[in-house]
Amino acid sequence: MLADNQPLANEFIQLLKHDGHSIVEKFTEDVDHIVSFSIPVDEKSDAIVVIPPSSDLIGNRCTIVVHDLVQCGMEEWPDLPFQEWFNSRCQHPPGHDSVHYWLSWRDALSALMGLVFSKTPLPKKLDICGRRGMRILETFEEFKILYQRTMRVLDSGMHTQDLENKTTSPFPIIARSSRPNLNPLHESLLAAGRDDGWRPAYGIGVILMEWLAGKLEAQEGVL
Repeated sequence: MLADNQPLANEFIQLLKHDGHSIVEKFTEDVDHIVSFSIPVDEKSDAIVVIPPSSDLIGNRCTIVVHDLVQCGMEEWPDLPFQEWFNSRCQHPPGHDSVHYWLSWRDALSALMGLVFSKTPLPKKLDICGRRGMRILETFEEFKILYQRTMRVLDSGMHTQDLENKTTSPFPIIARSSRPNLNPLHESLLAAGRDDGWRPAYGIGVILMEWLAGKLEAQEGVL
């Protein structure tokens, strides 16, 4: 069942509805586990708790920490820099250095489905994030290319140059020491029958473009 009617639960329900295959009903009818998106109360002591990294909640059965989740409109995952870049029209590059493992909401839900419907015991804690690390400036440059291309198309239509692949230079490899431990997630998905374990399907270009599309669609008359 889906436990609690808190803002975070509502946001995940909306994401689940994007799938178009009645996953919300499947959650409520077919799952033995209890999934909580907020503070579990006494009768939910065995809940699987899904939280952003800023939360200190701990689930008795399993705590799933979702890092660097990207979905336009999700307020419970803080520190996404994209809104600031969007508002400034990409005029202000980040002045700090940080590493992120950006994660599409689609990949996050795919992992969550595999874990919740698994018949094998879950570890006490699982981290979910992207596999590939990116520095914040590299993310900004990628975002800037997509933003400028999108604005140009909206202003004057699509031209041949907009069909060219104008990505940034290859990103340097980030040491895995800074990444949350994905081994428990990978092994749990393998045990649940996922042949590839944890292998996110969506790259940074798709992740950022979907965020931009969601932001523009929310602005009346833009799309």
